[in-house]
Amino acid sequence: MFWFHREKSGSLYLNSLSGDRSNSIRILTILPGVWADPIKCDLRETQLQDSSPYKALSYSWKIDEDDDRLRPISCNKLSIDVSCNLHSALRQLRHDRDIVKIWVDSICINQKDNSERTCQVGIMRDIYAGSTEVVIWLGESGPKDHLGEMILPMLTVDEITSLYQWHGDRRDLPKLAAYVSKEVENRRKTGSAQDSIDIFGAFYVLNALISGVEASGIQELRHLHKSGPILRGFDALMQPRWWSRAWVVQEVVVARSVTIRYGKLSAPWKIFSQAASQYEKARLEANADSTYPYLKEQSLARFSRMILEIETTRNDWNQAEPVGLLSLLRKFRSRSSSDERDKVFALLGLVRFWRINEKKIMPDYHINAIKVSFETTKSLLASVGSLSVLAGTLRYSECCDSNPSWVIDWNCPPTTNEDTRLFNLHWYCAGGSDGLIELHKQRVLKVEASYLDEVISVGEELVETTITRMRPVILDWTKLCAQFIDTLPSFEHAPYIGGGSVGDAFWRTICGDLEFVKMGVNTSSLAMATVKKGFRKATADGSLAFEQLRSADYSHRRTTSIIGGFWQENNQPDPEIARRNAFHHAVECASEGRRFFVTKTGYIGVGPRNISIGDHAFILHGSQVPFILRNADRLVACQGDRIETLSSATGSQPTYVPAGKHAKAPEQQKACYETHSELYFVIGDAYVHGVMNGEALRLETQAFWKPTSICLT
Repeated sequence: MFWFHREKSGSLYLNSLSGDRSNSIRILTILPGVWADPIKCDLRETQLQDSSPYKALSYSWKIDEDDDRLRPISCNKLSIDVSCNLHSALRQLRHDRDIVKIWVDSICINQKDNSERTCQVGIMRDIYAGSTEVVIWLGESGPKDHLGEMILPMLTVDEITSLYQWHGDRRDLPKLAAYVSKEVENRRKTGSAQDSIDIFGAFYVLNALISGVEASGIQELRHLHKSGPILRGFDALMQPRWWSRAWVVQEVVVARSVTIRYGKLSAPWKIFSQAASQYEKARLEANADSTYPYLKEQSLARFSRMILEIETTRNDWNQAEPVGLLSLLRKFRSRSSSDERDKVFALLGLVRFWRINEKKIMPDYHINAIKVSFETTKSLLASVGSLSVLAGTLRYSECCDSNPSWVIDWNCPPTTNEDTRLFNLHWYCAGGSDGLIELHKQRVLKVEASYLDEVISVGEELVETTITRMRPVILDWTKLCAQFIDTLPSFEHAPYIGGGSVGDAFWRTICGDLEFVKMGVNTSSLAMATVKKGFRKATADGSLAFEQLRSADYSHRRTTSIIGGFWQENNQPDPEIARRNAFHHAVECASEGRRFFVTKTGYIGVGPRNISIGDHAFILHGSQVPFILRNADRLVACQGDRIETLSSATGSQPTYVPAGKHAKAPEQQKACYETHSELYFVIGDAYVHGVMNGEALRLETQAFWKPTSICLT
């Protein structure tokens, strides 16, 4: 979030907005001027609750990582340097006759004052929520961007004045009609370059989606020559660094009104959110093997994912849902920040409820990022009371910094569908609901566990890809499974160690024993009751869907052709296609970015991408899923060191209290004098078929899976 502008003389900041001034803010007033005039501003301090109406800017300091260019502006008659991107935003927002009052973090906060930064971050949510409008600045348009100039001859004088202003209602109809007129079509044929970027065309597609037209039915996307510039238009809108910033989540979620600016073009946030929702609803009905969806999927799927991540959180916020820190950290982990601490701090303002045992985390720029990661993971373990907190991507390697391997490095990017996979953990109960978690020497976690088996074979990683490219990896996994079960001719019917057949265990493993369900208007209430966020336990239909997924049926390709410049194919509704696509999506969510493995006694599973032969599968008590651990080959001796009990074996249902200063965790402490030898690095969580429902904790199996204490380091 924080960048340092340069003051050439004097100082903008006479007082620190900390201590007894911690509820004060500064508002920037952009003075009137025409385009070529130098930018002149005033900066004044005011009380947050007493401030006059102001806008708030949501932007990225740089256009790209290597963009260190600075431009001067005048503020309080002092010359200060700001980034080129911020300079462009201020110039586009400036009015030629009226002043514009706006809050801009890099100017309104003294970046060199850590105490002020800490206090201002603590009220950041209120600053954005109190603004009349949050303006998202994506950056200046490029020289190859088509913003609509080609339709100018088709518009009236009144319509021309709003060419660059989108509304998301009937006011946009004249320019949308002009875009598909014959006159504009002829002009496009003669004047468009091969590498042009059709921003206007992207907005045409957004409006078509909002009106209920599925992406596969939008003719401009099916046209061989039109689709490329339009998709490049989507990429141009979604590529700016703004979309990857961690801070923008809070800035948009709490806003009363949101407007997106791209150069001189403006549009309400609702155009993006409504179009993304409509696209997502129809996405799984398309033939996932066809040529056409492959052409459009990358641009539109990324657009939908980035928008809906924010929009669903915005809806939860407006409905006062009790959103906790863990779910927010997982959902927005792919966002980046220039300051690693902001991966956590940027989301704290969206936490409405803290659990009763949760030590409230406060932004503090006096501590380093390693300490923030440690304290955040520790707080989450204590509050949730489950080792399932450690599920998901932990870090780049088990020893990538001075923190233990069980501490989550929130700056390590997750796999594409990891948030969905982690949400689905509630379907499992491998280690029960209760388990002891003790912290020794502020480094070692002592936990209760049942040893499962040693990993003896690992398949290749299933990377994010299309259904066609997924098949070879799934087939390799199948061969790996057959090789180690040692019944290749009939391996699918061979008995599985965890019950049932190996064939049944395999397809259930790669989809996490879940199936995706697209809820429709005719879905029965009974069916809805078994579905949570689009998933339910897999049924026998999954076997048929698996066969369809792994069998290369190219019949659809023979019906795909180019006629008159348009992709033509049979897109009639097909129940088999819908079933296969639903299974494909379940496999994406459960196995993408992960590896298939086989254990010594014949268990099969899917685990983290860095799993290796010789690793061990454990069931950690109090965790919904098993974990893959690696021998640490070291000892840790406690010499009367304090023990913190983060979770007792008795367990309790989590209780929520409103977020506030009284949300504290009572510490339970004792001392330890042991030398710990059973030490393991945490590699990551796993799905192991046959042990996901608490089988290891049942009385009749405890002699086989004897509980023991181990330490994670």
